[in-house]
Amino acid sequence: MKKKNHISCLLDAPGRPQDTDEGMAVVVSDFFASLFKSSNPSSQDIRKASTPIRSILTDTQSSSLSAMYTKDEIRKAGRALPSEGLRWTVGDGKSIRVFKDQWILRPSTFKPITSDHGLDIWAIDLIDRNRRGWKVDLLNQLFLPADKFDILKIPVSWCGGQDSIKWHFKKNGSFSVKSGYRLAISERV
Repeated sequence: MKKKNHISCLLDAPGRPQDTDEGMAVVVSDFFASLFKSSNPSSQDIRKASTPIRSILTDTQSSSLSAMYTKDEIRKAGRALPSEGLRWTVGDGKSIRVFKDQWILRPSTFKPITSDHGLDIWAIDLIDRNRRGWKVDLLNQLFLPADKFDILKIPVSWCGGQDSIKWHFKKNGSFSVKSGYRLAISERV
């Protein structure tokens, strides 16, 4: 059973601990009220809020954040990023073409490096349902050792659910702008 995070105490504005539900609710309410107290902050408020941010950024980070992107870079990111980070997770293996689809846990391509030799093989062909594992003899025949090693690290589904597509760069498998941005920045540098 997963443990959930639990907040047992919050400090109010003067620094006094609040450990009751009511006290913590007031602290949270006051905090958000102070965040949104003005829709027209003064320049002094803006300077005060941005000063700590500037001091924690390195020059490289600051220049990277303020760098201008070309139209071609924006177009490329819009088209390529989601597909670059998407990969199949193996369920029953009926949807995954082993030499064409992105499914191996290799973030550079998610594809095998072995040539397909004109074969059209599906992941289901590589799964031994009786043993609930991979057909190692077939993997030895079809793949280079590096691919075989990476395929054997992929768990085979016991219940044989459907194959699914996930975003590799987040644990929950969902694409987010933040994770896409991180991928774009890492490829740009």
